[in-house]
Amino acid sequence: MTLRNPYDFVRFEPARMRKVPAPRHDVMTGLWGSLEGAITAETPIFIGHSEAGGGRAARTAASPPRTSLVDSEKRPIVPGSTLKGLFRSVVEAVAPGCVRIGMSSYRVPQEFLGCDPGRPEAAATAKVCPACALFGLVAQGGLRAGRVSVDDAVEGEHPGDREHAVPAEHPVVWLPVLSSPKPQHRAWYADPEGGAAGRKFYCHQPSIRTATGAVAADKLQNQRVKPLGAGTVFTFRVSFRGLSADELDLLLFALVLEPDMRHKVGTGKPAGLGSIRVDLVAGEVGDPLAELARGDQARRLEGPALEEWLRERVAAFTSTHSGGALDDLRRIWHWPPDDVTYAYPSREWFSKNSTARLSEYR
Repeated sequence: MTLRNPYDFVRFEPARMRKVPAPRHDVMTGLWGSLEGAITAETPIFIGHSEAGGGRAARTAASPPRTSLVDSEKRPIVPGSTLKGLFRSVVEAVAPGCVRIGMSSYRVPQEFLGCDPGRPEAAATAKVCPACALFGLVAQGGLRAGRVSVDDAVEGEHPGDREHAVPAEHPVVWLPVLSSPKPQHRAWYADPEGGAAGRKFYCHQPSIRTATGAVAADKLQNQRVKPLGAGTVFTFRVSFRGLSADELDLLLFALVLEPDMRHKVGTGKPAGLGSIRVDLVAGEVGDPLAELARGDQARRLEGPALEEWLRERVAAFTSTHSGGALDDLRRIWHWPPDDVTYAYPSREWFSKNSTARLSEYR
């Protein structure tokens, strides 16, 4: 049986890191518009949330399972904040962007230290990474608003696929133990020089894993959940303003990736849940200044015209951002997944291989 760890790392590339002038919000320059998208669950998906009565008693087989987040009309949703964080993580990995959280135990290349929004009096000269320029940032020095907003994704029909089958209801499952990360295991989380190994991403899996053996109320690290079935569709909208052509290309790549890649989202990623495909089904892009000066109209994109536009724009991005980080993300998020078993090493394996690198486990 071939085993592979559920996660891997996208490397840092200091030579590719760049800071750009912090965008202004008092001018109407650049490209403005919106994109309408659909998310399709390629595997079962679970968007966790806090629930009353979620303590010890809720973990027994007789108690109701945790259910995915819903809106006021009881429709399953993926919060816009979750999606914005997902798309930002792609931009941070491949643009690349700064590191703001999660690396306190390891040295991060100087070029990647978190952006400073700058004091008001220094706003004209402040510089930020591409991720902060698109999505904004909050730091001790203040905050900067982003230029990309993402609405909640709400379950519904796929706008571009009217023949899409209704997803089957997924049964309740006990997830395997999903404990917190273990960055103290330096053999995996550090590079050979002792710095951070990179940004952590979870692999896609051919099937979901569930708990084995007896699971009872004292198994506090197991969760009993009812995922949404593979094939569940959500629709959402992304709005943007004041983007350069290169920034729009970057945003589009973060949204749709490449045909043989998929995103991961939600609870249970190490157990195989949360693989999703993101499609764009319509869009409108315009330049307000050009519209005022020449009477141009915002461009409405649908159908084959949208598909061709997306291919050109994503190709423009990948041709200028090829490198190790993009290759790493392609490998980790490759779809369909390899037919191997994804599982964390056993305690016995760690005892015998305490200094082995992650690549040796693969």
